[in-house]
Amino acid sequence: MDRDLQQLSIKAGQFLLSRGATLTAAESCTGGG
Repeated sequence: MDRDLQQLSIKAGQFLLSRGATLTAAESCTGGG
């Protein structure tokens, strides 16, 4: 159970990181933020 939660949190963290990087790049391109 703990191992599943750990993998879920890791996947969620990676998803948020990649998404955050994409949003940051988009803001830089549009000059917003």
